[in-house]
Amino acid sequence: MPIPLCGTFNVREKKDGGKPFLPLLAEWNHLFITASGSGEALRNKEKYPTVVSTAPTDNSGFTSFFKAILLTFSWKTVFLLCDTNDEVTSFYVATCGSVKRLLKGSIPPFSLHDGTFNSALVREPDLAGLLRMTSSRARVLFLFGNSASTRQFMVEAHKLNMTSGDHVYFFPQPFKSEEIFPELTWKLHRSDDDVARQAFRSVFYIAAETLFNRVPLGRQKELSCITSNTICHSSDGVSRWGWSLTYEAG
Repeated sequence: MPIPLCGTFNVREKKDGGKPFLPLLAEWNHLFITASGSGEALRNKEKYPTVVSTAPTDNSGFTSFFKAILLTFSWKTVFLLCDTNDEVTSFYVATCGSVKRLLKGSIPPFSLHDGTFNSALVREPDLAGLLRMTSSRARVLFLFGNSASTRQFMVEAHKLNMTSGDHVYFFPQPFKSEEIFPELTWKLHRSDDDVARQAFRSVFYIAAETLFNRVPLGRQKELSCITSNTICHSSDGVSRWGWSLTYEAG
């Protein structure tokens, strides 16, 4: 019997109200191998015994880590700013939704605020308005958007004096890929490079891989770590927070 290979599938509710693809997998007696779908649901072998995920990261790892950070520093008021542009990548939309669900049902409770933007349409005046709105409600901001839009936000935040130590920003990215997940960097040989470099001192870069596997060999000397695989500060101004995820077969 041929084995269906499913490269990716929708595990969220569709915008038109239709049902996601995931529940169907529980009913079909076929082996499915996915390259991008992941999460706690898929690890439920009683419900999805024939589904195998080869995705390099798991959204549940990100969400649990985010919650641990917030609890560690006693940050209870949080703003999630989420990109709705699915043409960039669905990772940010999915992760934003997962964090919302986790924090809304959390004990102890969080004061959770959220807003959306479309990176394909947003302009500088829109960025400033969104940042003013977030600042009026929270000082801890998660930016669920790609590196290009995050850089735009941080440059604008610096102009609004929102990078002087009163705010903290988190930027998640599952892995580095020039096509899908370009590296967040201030150095683009633009007129605002110096502004971006200063703004990035308020950014924590969250990645789900061992940090030194992500950084090119030529740049490892630029990093100074407080403790191994936790938080490092680099000369490009970005604080990188990395950790390793362990997966069990079966």
